[in-house]
Amino acid sequence: MIETVLTPDLLAATLRVGTPILLVALGAAITLKAGIFNIAVEGMMLLAAFLGVVLSSQFENIYIGALLTILLTVGYALVYGLITITLKADQIIAGLGLNMFASGLTAWLLQSVLNAPGGYTTPTTPRIPVLSIGFLDQVPVLGTIVNHQHAIVYLSWLLAGVAYLFVHRSKFGLRLRATGEHPLAAATVGINVVQWQYLSLVLCGVLCALAGISLSLASLGLFTKGMTAGRGFIAFAAASFATGNIPGTALISLLFALCSSLAIRLEGFGIPTRFVQMIPYLVTFIALIFARRKQPE
Repeated sequence: MIETVLTPDLLAATLRVGTPILLVALGAAITLKAGIFNIAVEGMMLLAAFLGVVLSSQFENIYIGALLTILLTVGYALVYGLITITLKADQIIAGLGLNMFASGLTAWLLQSVLNAPGGYTTPTTPRIPVLSIGFLDQVPVLGTIVNHQHAIVYLSWLLAGVAYLFVHRSKFGLRLRATGEHPLAAATVGINVVQWQYLSLVLCGVLCALAGISLSLASLGLFTKGMTAGRGFIAFAAASFATGNIPGTALISLLFALCSSLAIRLEGFGIPTRFVQMIPYLVTFIALIFARRKQPE
């Protein structure tokens, strides 16, 4: 059974499934490092998934659609910043409010404006291009896992590396971390705390936009009501558990994606899907217990 389930195809599917989660988790990790508990990432990804399909279909060009989606999603992230940073509203309440607004807005636009309550797509809706790296076809297992993925899969891991260098290995990342860990001390040495918090939201908006685009335009070219299905919350949980650490965030994101891919495979063996979907949360719970035990009394 194990040999049947744990195959290179499963790992390839894990990379595809994990791409939206990874991108949102990276955005959430960056904002966490800036001291922002950005639970609004679910709504940002949902809005981006909707805009990606609609705008790419209207312009019949995925690049124009993606660019406009990124700009509008960044604008939505800045609205969250205005509410929480400038107006000092509670971050959790504001985040939940923006999530509900995005859910309601996309559902209303689907039904009342686009007249497509079940889901929106058109014959001209483009797809994210799939990349084929010739020499990888000759590599037995790695080629099956890595090759013939859509472009944002490769981009997501490139961005994970850039995020690591930015957050953990640059002077800019030091300022970002200082903003979140010791805002008063950071302000004392001349760091503009508000500016860095807004910058973190801009970066988060870009990453959430790419996540939404990859979710709706990777293979189906379709948007359906509530299609994020809590992936934003899962990504935020991954970033929170890793306390904003980029490598940890990436690994936990992959764990969630692996369990999601396993759930589909294990249906054929009579194992209830909902039980399998519990695995990431059980793993997180167990890890939290061990992390707590390692803390000094």
